[in-house]
Amino acid sequence: MAAPLEAATVNGDPGRRGTLLLPTLLFGLYLMASAAGGVLLVVACRTFSLTAGYAAGSIFAAVAALAVGGAAGAALLGQGAYRAKAPFAVLALLTAGLSLAGLVAPLLFRVARAAYLLAWPLLGGTVAGSWGLRFLLALALLALPAALFYSMPMALARLMVCRPEGVGLSIAFSVGLTLAGLGLGMGAAGSLLVPVLGMRGSLLMGVALAGLAAGGSVLVRQRGIDCPGALGAVLSGGEIPAGDPSWAGEPGPGGVIRGGLLAAAVVLFGFSSWSYVTIWDRTLTIIVGGTLQAGTTMMAVFLIALALGAFLVAGVADWLRRPILVLAGIIAGASVAAYLSMHFVPAASLLYLRLTPLLARPGLSQVPVILTTAAVALPACLLLGAALPLLPLIAGSRGRAMAGTIGFLALGALFAELSMQLAVVPAFGLRRSLCLAAAVGLLSIVLLIRDESFQKPGLRATVRFSILVMMVVLGLFPATWDPRLVAAGLYRYGARSLERFGSAGEYAAARRGVDLVYYKEGSESCVTIERTMQQSPGMPAAEALALTVDGKIEATTGVDIRTQVLQGQIPILVHGPTDNVLLVDLLDGVTAGAILRHPIKSLTVVEKEPVMFEAAAQFEDYNNAPLGDERLVRVVDTARARLLADETRYDVIILSTLEPWLPHGASLLTSEGYALVRSRLRPGGIAAQRVQLAATTDEALRSVLRTFARSFASVLVLQVSQEDLLLLGAADDLALDVGWFRNVIGSNAGVAGDLRRVLVLGPSELLLTFRLGGTALSDAMGEEFASARRLEVHQNFKVVGDIEGAWTGIIPFLKNYGALPQERADFLYNLAKSYLGMAADPVRARELAQELNGLARPGMARWVNGECDLQMADVDGALSEWRAVLDLDPGNLDALFSLGTYYLDNRDFWKAEEYLSRAARLFGDTAVVRYHHGRNLFYLGRYKEAIDELLEARRVAAGKEPYPLVDYLVGVSAQKLGRDPTSNGPTRRAC
Repeated sequence: MAAPLEAATVNGDPGRRGTLLLPTLLFGLYLMASAAGGVLLVVACRTFSLTAGYAAGSIFAAVAALAVGGAAGAALLGQGAYRAKAPFAVLALLTAGLSLAGLVAPLLFRVARAAYLLAWPLLGGTVAGSWGLRFLLALALLALPAALFYSMPMALARLMVCRPEGVGLSIAFSVGLTLAGLGLGMGAAGSLLVPVLGMRGSLLMGVALAGLAAGGSVLVRQRGIDCPGALGAVLSGGEIPAGDPSWAGEPGPGGVIRGGLLAAAVVLFGFSSWSYVTIWDRTLTIIVGGTLQAGTTMMAVFLIALALGAFLVAGVADWLRRPILVLAGIIAGASVAAYLSMHFVPAASLLYLRLTPLLARPGLSQVPVILTTAAVALPACLLLGAALPLLPLIAGSRGRAMAGTIGFLALGALFAELSMQLAVVPAFGLRRSLCLAAAVGLLSIVLLIRDESFQKPGLRATVRFSILVMMVVLGLFPATWDPRLVAAGLYRYGARSLERFGSAGEYAAARRGVDLVYYKEGSESCVTIERTMQQSPGMPAAEALALTVDGKIEATTGVDIRTQVLQGQIPILVHGPTDNVLLVDLLDGVTAGAILRHPIKSLTVVEKEPVMFEAAAQFEDYNNAPLGDERLVRVVDTARARLLADETRYDVIILSTLEPWLPHGASLLTSEGYALVRSRLRPGGIAAQRVQLAATTDEALRSVLRTFARSFASVLVLQVSQEDLLLLGAADDLALDVGWFRNVIGSNAGVAGDLRRVLVLGPSELLLTFRLGGTALSDAMGEEFASARRLEVHQNFKVVGDIEGAWTGIIPFLKNYGALPQERADFLYNLAKSYLGMAADPVRARELAQELNGLARPGMARWVNGECDLQMADVDGALSEWRAVLDLDPGNLDALFSLGTYYLDNRDFWKAEEYLSRAARLFGDTAVVRYHHGRNLFYLGRYKEAIDELLEARRVAAGKEPYPLVDYLVGVSAQKLGRDPTSNGPTRRAC
């Protein structure tokens, strides 16, 4: 052990000794510098993910870069800072360097990004090559700031102490202050700075905070407190020491072996600790959502809890006689607490559910995330934080570099990120993976106490056996929870469900009744398939399968089938002959199956979560088994990262279910993202995006629509369901080629069958989805952050109403709908009937009536106007229009039928007979006419004629329409005629 340092007086105001003013100011400046590091970290990770993606492999590359930079910085700069004679000057330089690195790193990243894009065609085709390129990219952005940041605690520790008896306090306090500042900075960046200032503004804010901290440190240093132990002397009122700042214990016997065992123990501790954080983050994301705000808030809670643990141990660290045994006990407690934390997850889910009303209150919206995270992770984090300062303290007592423990911790974290995210969790799930991590934490205790002496000879064996038993228990008895509650998407559906069921207990009981078909925790997300009863408007509840990803329903086999089919069919039909298609997100495979109904050459599916391919196989009864088609190419990656690096061009790119409040989706829902999509289209190519009206707020939804409209020269807006829009964008003018639609549907049985199951029989039904052609809405940014504040289900009726009000007319966008005026008129007439019958939309139908007038088809136009009047409650106008049609064409079937059925429905049977009888004479081969005429005859009491007419309607409609009431009406008519034996059969069949 080094000799005690000699006391010396340093120039400055002696009255400063014993005061808290300067230390408080210094600690505040250091906290500011650490917070700046948190802000810069959030911005850097977001910047990196826009290029490399937000997936497990990319996160591993970022963690590896942070580990390498931090380990190198701690070993070189940190150790040097701890030996420096002027640690305050070193701390000010490191803080200033962090500020400068915040500006330099983005420049280095741009250079590395250019090299990354150039090298991708050569190396990006393999897993190792793509990861290596992303690691180098992360290294350029993260290594330098990490090296400087990880060195700062050692400079602060040396400033606080110069003698062995104060090392524990200085290390613990430095670690705690660093973690607290980092957590505060990350929390502020995710919840406030990035949403308000954006990426560049947040970067400048982080740089400014670090610069202010450095400048303030220089000013404080001028008070003359820059030497080892100076801060401690100021706090205690003693003399400021000066002399040799180095301190370390002497290496004991077997130093290499003992050092190696300690290093291995630190690596294992780092592995288990980082595994806990990773698994907690994945688990809590299922409950609180995967937004930037939620993620940074969770990390802030973790870090602040670690800081509290470090502060708690700071006061006793130097008084511990056997710190290794204390550390072993703390690690054992942390392992058990981490293991037990997964048992608290169901209770934490219910806690979050009860707190969901706070999500709608901006000032308290993060409280549910904070309390839920603390309920799961706080006890274990406190113990882990208490262990962190003891590691360098023990290393120093054994003659090892205290800063070196940072490198070994980083190595353990690196191993944890590699194994847990990419292999262990997908293989064993979150709960068993945490048990494994807890067992590894206990294993580190065996290495720590290997050379520790015990008073009783057999105690060492007892301790080892006890640890072994604990490892077995933790490994064999993982926590159990009901994924139907934990993975229920409480962040999205919780508030509404709480209102519906009245209490969390009632909701939990209802969720336990759901039939869980499939559950898998993958490398990115938790995927479930549930069998539920789905209620459709105007229809009885029907059984359906629902696919959820991290709790959010992404696809169902109920009414959502229509959306999934049309988002695959419409873009290809609008494009025309298509060779290759890119689909972002597989979901349940229905869209992929719809695309593969066309004679395309290849379909590339970019899917972030590999488990989705396995889950889609559960939907083969609905998706036409696309995974077995050799034309389907699987790519496991995030969409923006793949589009940026891979320059392959496509005829059609379909973006399905991208959420503007998730980093994965928001990376494409910007001007830059859409520009990237546009650059990957072939000449004449089309980009299609499904927009879920219920997914986000009015403000964010409008922002997405404006951004898409601004990004493409020609845009079509289609409404494929009550809750979904389909946006089509292209560089060339888009049109709806009716002739091509008719040709494909008529010649391709697969396409026709796929459309038929969603009630699309021909071009008219497709055209009913059209809403707008082009838009003048201005571009706007901030999609993700505007929507992330409120994640519940939204209605957005006003957005739909505004789209309806901006109706541009469909005629300018129709193409090849008839070579001759008569052909065009016939098509528009049938389309108007579809608007009136299927869509109940008299406004758009009346527009077509005007076009029919322009084509010199007044009879068609007046009939359409009559139907429009009737749907708009103008009965006199409707009757007048239909009679005018008969004046022009006395044998017009539509007018006769409309007048006849109107009077029939209003029980004016004699007037109805005038029109229906004439229609039946002129159009006897039309079953519906004969059927309604038969009904009218029945009500007139002309039973014999009614029987003949109804039976004729059945004969004409054989194999087409059932008309089940025919049997009943014929049976009753026969009874009225006294034909009891004859009537029994039909009446019995009707019953």
